Amino acid sequence: MVELTKKAVAFRHIAQEHLGSFEQVLRVRGYEIIYIDTPKDHIDFDFAVNADLLFVLGGPLGVYLADLFPFLQTEIKVLEKRIANNKPCFGACLGSQLMAKALGAEVYLGHQGREVGWKSLSFVQDDITKNFFTDTPLIHWHSDTFDLPQGAKLIASTDQYENQVFKFGNSYGFQCHPEVTDRQLQEWMILFVGHLTGKNASVDLQTFREQTREYAGPLKDKARAFLHGWIDEIEGVGR
Repeated sequence: MVELTKKAVAFRHIAQEHLGSFEQVLRVRGYEIIYIDTPKDHIDFDFAVNADLLFVLGGPLGVYLADLFPFLQTEIKVLEKRIANNKPCFGACLGSQLMAKALGAEVYLGHQGREVGWKSLSFVQDDITKNFFTDTPLIHWHSDTFDLPQGAKLIASTDQYENQVFKFGNSYGFQCHPEVTDRQLQEWMILFVGHLTGKNASVDLQTFREQTREYAGPLKDKARAFLHGWIDEIEGVGR
């Protein structure tokens, strides 16, 4: 049994948006996973700032609503402090938007409409991300976007939104969802059914189900390989 000696904190906004396929890798690598359900839990600022890893997960809120949901302001401050201290962070969807805000960029409702479904990334520069996700569609489920933070490297785009994956120091922001699993998506289909059915549907439900059956398994394998690679990079493995 691996002794869990390191801490991986995850800011979770709704129960259905969790670490997914990342959980297994973190445990194998010796990380204790601590979820903080930020809408209802106390955020221990110093603990979150000093954790070995911080994951900021997705949710149906906009960063520009931080005045109405003060826990988002706290998350931004934690990210500001961690990034200033070169402590690694990973943001998925809303998490990437919060990272962008913490780095001084603007976050806003996207002009190209809602982006939902399985899409491949177009890589604009070499990165470990490219090694694992070049031929693997990822899940996109967002309406908001952000300007690329000053000093960040743009890694990947889609045809609908340019700023999909960026890296700042040793931290990553993914507008898409590498961590998502088939089981999570079964819940998302119910939770966000209005995005998949009716006149405002962003993608056909049956098509989405068929693509999930095809792509979810390969994504899980590639996402786990990516996370191993990122942790190797952070921990200096092989140097």
